[in-house]
Amino acid sequence: MASMATGVDITSASINVGTTLSHFATKAEVIVEFAKVASPSSTADASGALDFSSIKMDDFVNNIHSNLDESHTLALASLDPSHMATMASGTDLSSATLDSTAIAGKLSHFATKAEVIVEFAKVAAPADATGKFDFTTIKMDDFVSNIHTNLDEDHTKALAKLDPSHMATMASGTDLSSATLDSTAIAGKLSHFATKGELASHYIGDGGTSVDVTSIINSVQATITVEFTTSLSEFSPDQMATMATGVDITAIVSVGHKAKVAHAYKETAGAGADISNILSNIANISTADLLHFAELDHTSLKAVAADTDITKVHQDAAHKAKAVAAGYTLDAALALEGDALSALANSSKDELAAANASGKSLNDHAGETAIANTTVSSNTDIDKAAKEVKTDAQAKGNAYTTAAATVTNGFPKALESAVKLAELLLTDKVINNDNNLADDLSLASISGNGYNTELIRILAKYGALGSKGGTLSNAVLGSDFMAFDKTIALSSKVQSNTSYYQQFLTDLGARALGSSKSSNNIFSIKTSNITLSPGANITFNSGAEIDSSDVLPKGDRRIAIIGAAKDMTIKGNLNIKSMNKTENSAVVLGAADDLYFRSEYSSSNSADYSGNPNVVSITNEGANIALGAEDSMRLVNVSISTGGNLAIGTLNELHIGTATAQSNTLSVGNGGQNSDSDNVYLYANSLIQVNGLNITGRVDDVYMEAVTINLRNVNFPNASEVTLRSQNGTLGFNNFASPVVGAVNLTNVKHGSNVLSLSSFTGSAGRYATSKVLPNGTPAVQVKKF
Repeated sequence: MASMATGVDITSASINVGTTLSHFATKAEVIVEFAKVASPSSTADASGALDFSSIKMDDFVNNIHSNLDESHTLALASLDPSHMATMASGTDLSSATLDSTAIAGKLSHFATKAEVIVEFAKVAAPADATGKFDFTTIKMDDFVSNIHTNLDEDHTKALAKLDPSHMATMASGTDLSSATLDSTAIAGKLSHFATKGELASHYIGDGGTSVDVTSIINSVQATITVEFTTSLSEFSPDQMATMATGVDITAIVSVGHKAKVAHAYKETAGAGADISNILSNIANISTADLLHFAELDHTSLKAVAADTDITKVHQDAAHKAKAVAAGYTLDAALALEGDALSALANSSKDELAAANASGKSLNDHAGETAIANTTVSSNTDIDKAAKEVKTDAQAKGNAYTTAAATVTNGFPKALESAVKLAELLLTDKVINNDNNLADDLSLASISGNGYNTELIRILAKYGALGSKGGTLSNAVLGSDFMAFDKTIALSSKVQSNTSYYQQFLTDLGARALGSSKSSNNIFSIKTSNITLSPGANITFNSGAEIDSSDVLPKGDRRIAIIGAAKDMTIKGNLNIKSMNKTENSAVVLGAADDLYFRSEYSSSNSADYSGNPNVVSITNEGANIALGAEDSMRLVNVSISTGGNLAIGTLNELHIGTATAQSNTLSVGNGGQNSDSDNVYLYANSLIQVNGLNITGRVDDVYMEAVTINLRNVNFPNASEVTLRSQNGTLGFNNFASPVVGAVNLTNVKHGSNVLSLSSFTGSAGRYATSKVLPNGTPAVQVKKF
């Protein structure tokens, strides 16, 4: 007793005598109960005294006096000796194996359990008006027994860092005396409470004035649910600390999410689970992905764990969890693999949810995402085109992805081959001479490898076949191509001559030639006699000179195309040399988008289009030449001279000249041998508008066709037969500023020296002809409708 009274002066004004005496007396009760454990054979004699002669009572008393503080004894004082005996049972503090540190730990375990008992008892029986607690309505024996059985030393070591008010916070709302709770339920409630304490202990650390314990406890209590502690309780305090390391208390929910995933992997691995390895890999999961795992229950998480190696938990498993969180089924998520699974890294949960809401399967969405985020080509435009081909293939059920390596018919290999060829074809070219042109391609050179239907698909998506390239290629190559179920050798689809392809002009976006022209043999040229020098954007520098002699030799009729898959720009004078003067060949300068003279048509280059620039001359020493573009073409002070025929065509509008730039000349028949007079052909889908044009040379026919033809200051040769074909074949005069749509509109247009006026024509809408006739009796000018 003297040992336990040491250091306490109850005469001191600062001492609460009642509390101090209770602290003293309660330690005595604890000493007795632990002494009974150490000497269980001791029984009271007739006077009620116990024989502890076999116990080192001095050590007992000193340890208990040193290690039980007033908060401990305040709780213990609420228990009767039998309850203390229950909690002391099994712990012999006199054991030679226990040093002072171990004894202190055992006593802390004992005392902390008492504090827990009191706090939960208070929940069951709150204090009365005087602040006293009536525990007579509580089955304290059950209370004490459950807490003694279910709280281990790891729990109480953590809980010992909390004062009674903190324990009260975590116990609030849980009445362990409820008749609805059996022993299993009580054990679960206590585990939840104690596990929260262990997690809080990590954040409290060694304590100190800088640690806001109350804030920590409040965060844990508000955030850590039973679902979390069920998983957390599977791990030791050190393992919990590993999961919590680096996680701020404000984000403590992440620890709960990590525990759920780790629990699933631990349970799936079984007895041989490598917890250290599991936790190390769990740490790699991003905060955002932890939220996706949070939406899976334990059963689903175990399915993911069984399906995905722990080393890929932050990748493949996270992608699957995200898909399930977005509303896709677990089975659909588990079925993903390879590139399709990796592709989900680039889809947010919201994007996945939107895809799911639209009825798109997870596999389809993953495939599309894989396509979009895989670089097919370093050429951005080709990459985009190839990806669009992949997407089309996927829509047909044929995926061009690594994950679909089992797909037959060579799709991946075909696309790879086509991309490489497209990269060779679709590069920008700046031309000064023949050395700058791309190598000429022929049907034989591009169709031999059997994969060129994929090249056609890429070219169509790229825009190299014009804006209607997809429609055109489907129409030309037919049902096998449209089925998209195999790659097709292009050589098996190409027809032997060009006459076959006239039927597809409308698929290109042009008007049909009509039977009277399509039956003309002049349109039939062997496809094997057509060559292409390709490029993406092709620019002819001013003063460029090329020679077509090698690709257009004498003999069979041939066509040599210099074709831009995008734009072609002729910056200045261009000379096309040729040793072949016979009219068996044609040079074609074509652009799948725009063909410009001098510069791109834009506000920054307004001087080239609204001013009066120097004349750009194009001279073809050979026979025939054609210029074509899908988009509008504008010739401003452009002079074109050719030995044979000249054709200019666009699928939009053709503009020649401006109000100030009227030095435009088209000259034909200047170099051909043994040839009739030659022709000028101008075609536009919607509008031909000319202001200032002289047509010269040995001109036989001039043919113009557009929905609306609007001509001013145009001179037709006196000996030429002129056909002007518009949508309606009607006439309008002197209305250049506001032409009649669908009509042929003429303002100061001459045939020879004759200015054309309404009185120059006879006939009716759709078929007008001039009274002036040529020596062969043909009207000099005819106006017709389509």
